[in-house]
Amino acid sequence: MVPSGMPTRHFSKWTRQRPDFGLSSATREDPVGDETLSTSTWEGFRQHAEFPAALTTIELQTITTDLGRFDVQVYRVKPAEGTGPTRVFYFATTLPGPPIRVAVIVGGEPETVVMDMVEHD
Repeated sequence: MVPSGMPTRHFSKWTRQRPDFGLSSATREDPVGDETLSTSTWEGFRQHAEFPAALTTIELQTITTDLGRFDVQVYRVKPAEGTGPTRVFYFATTLPGPPIRVAVIVGGEPETVVMDMVEHD
């Protein structure tokens, strides 16, 4: 289940030239919301995925999603102020682009998946 107040994202098209994606203001409390479609550059996306080294751990795992079974690099990023969720990003070693899964850990609770990739070209 998506944590309270967290917006949803979908990535509509990924090419070698650029990523197109949508950001919706829909939340668990307001499932309709508005949607904004955006285009980025791969460099812009790379910069978006820079994590502070002192707050980040990286490990290798194998996970299974609707896309299949993947070896992934898992980035666990602790909050800068020590409060808030730990963000967890699963990057498939064989697929370019965004993480295939994003999750959060809030206050010692089990990990909550907030995004699973459902298709990749």
